[in-house]
Amino acid sequence: MKGGLFGLALVIIAVGLRWSKDLPMPPGADSYAYLPMWLSGDVALLFTIVLAFSSVWLVHRLRQHIKLPDLVWVFSISPYFVYTTLFTTPAVIAQPLFLAAVLGYLANVTLVLYASLFVLSWLGFTHAVVAFIFLSLVKKKPWVALPGLIYMASQARFTGASGLLTELGSKAGLSSFAVLLAIMGMVLLWKYKSRYYWLFVSAFGLLALSAYEQSLMVYANIIVVLLVATAIGGIRKAKWKLVDVQKLFLLLLFCGLLFSGLSYAIVVGDMAPNKDVEEALYPLRDSNSHALVFSHPDNGHWIEWFGERQALLYPGEHNEEASQRMLSYDLDETIFYFSRNGVTHILITKDMIGKVWDREDQGMLFLLKNQLVFEPVVENEYATLYEFKGKR
Repeated sequence: MKGGLFGLALVIIAVGLRWSKDLPMPPGADSYAYLPMWLSGDVALLFTIVLAFSSVWLVHRLRQHIKLPDLVWVFSISPYFVYTTLFTTPAVIAQPLFLAAVLGYLANVTLVLYASLFVLSWLGFTHAVVAFIFLSLVKKKPWVALPGLIYMASQARFTGASGLLTELGSKAGLSSFAVLLAIMGMVLLWKYKSRYYWLFVSAFGLLALSAYEQSLMVYANIIVVLLVATAIGGIRKAKWKLVDVQKLFLLLLFCGLLFSGLSYAIVVGDMAPNKDVEEALYPLRDSNSHALVFSHPDNGHWIEWFGERQALLYPGEHNEEASQRMLSYDLDETIFYFSRNGVTHILITKDMIGKVWDREDQGMLFLLKNQLVFEPVVENEYATLYEFKGKR
């Protein structure tokens, strides 16, 4: 369990950076997509930390069954462990549930196996599919996951593309260094391909699919961690003529994996939302309960959480007409669009320049200077909230 201290250090760095900059907890838009309105940021943080470190304990128990001494620390310093510790998403619950199911299977405790996968199947459609396939692969009773699978299929919700590697900007991703080591682990296990065929199929399949469906990343990370621990174990067992070179090589591998987790923790320390977003959206709470806010889709969850009002667009949505309005200089058409859709406020954030506009006076930004139609409610360095006054 000492390996878990490395993960704790990374979490402390990320949390410390956010607290030092007075940033809200938890970070990331995907947290607020699932965070209940009654759950405060600090309570959510405590909830995720407890679940994440229960995963470390489960990995520790798992290590004893599969004889991989490096498994705990490899898992704890992975960027995805930091993600599941600080972000409030279904993955926070899915991770310990799936680990418990694997442990239940290896220890032949069927109650733990079935109970874990039954609950897992109710977290979402992709989680239900994973539970069903896992039970089928280990030749147990897949019907345990069927109720959740059938219900979730009728309400299928996908998180969408997120990317695969944290170094390339993925918020919930894998370390590129860990992926390379995982390939080495596959090479070492290749002679057992007939025995571990499901591991190879799962690794290739999950790595490919998780780049397009973020909810699968939790399983891809576990597979990669297992393969990385296998690779490092193989290097430890190999007979080197120069033992000092072997130790140096292992130290470099450790530093490479640790640096990936550390760099991700620093990124999380700066991640949105920030206090300026909070400040700009709080006045919405005193506005009409039917207020509707127009902004970039990426700001949709912030509007709902901090302003307690509905956004016109949410992350993942693409509205061609909304995109045209953002770039239009036609005031009458813009007024008509807002009136027709019931828009009462407009939120503009600094990062929208670059996402939507190339300069500060382009399209809607130019129209918003008309204070007879758009009255600034809150202005700060990062965000401006306007009230739409209608035709004047």
